[in-house]
Amino acid sequence: MKSSCIFLFSIFLTIAALLLPSSISAQAPPQSSVISGLSTICQGNTGVTYSVTNETGTTYLWTYSGNGFIKTAGDISNSITVRFSDIATSGNLSVVPCNVCGNGPPRTLALNVAPANTTVSNAGTDIVNACGVNSATFSGNNPNVGSGLWTMISGQGTITSPTSPTSGLTGLGIGSNIFRWTISNGTCLASTDDVIITDQRHLRFV
Repeated sequence: MKSSCIFLFSIFLTIAALLLPSSISAQAPPQSSVISGLSTICQGNTGVTYSVTNETGTTYLWTYSGNGFIKTAGDISNSITVRFSDIATSGNLSVVPCNVCGNGPPRTLALNVAPANTTVSNAGTDIVNACGVNSATFSGNNPNVGSGLWTMISGQGTITSPTSPTSGLTGLGIGSNIFRWTISNGTCLASTDDVIITDQRHLRFV
């Protein structure tokens, strides 16, 4: 009986040796999926997330070649939340998948960090047109950092050159017309300022 048990156990070991290598493949993880997240960021941005597809049994090592990159959540998971400091610089964000068998090849995303010093918007002084005049010229400031755009907030009027700080304006409505000069710089916080242009046609003053 004892010899039969030994014989059966040896058969079990033989079968296990044949089956295990083909059914269980212990190896380092493959390269992660493409990193999802913003590639252009502004100094001072917070709550920015980056992620890759999660694989069971895998942790993720995130590194950044630039400066001012601060992880605020996620750490070694497949998704992290970061803050870019006021002096953050451009660089490469890399993630390496890891498991008990080793590390997989890195996946990299180039990040462009824009300066936060967007030009402060100045829409110019308010304008009161003479009677019978329903056109005007804006006197906004020139955006040294960023790009400008005029928009109408209320009233009526046609902006002839919306991206010019000194655009013309025609077809003003009677009374107060409010326009906004916005200077934007990528994902950085935009700067805005409003100007009121008053058309006095047919206004009745008491």
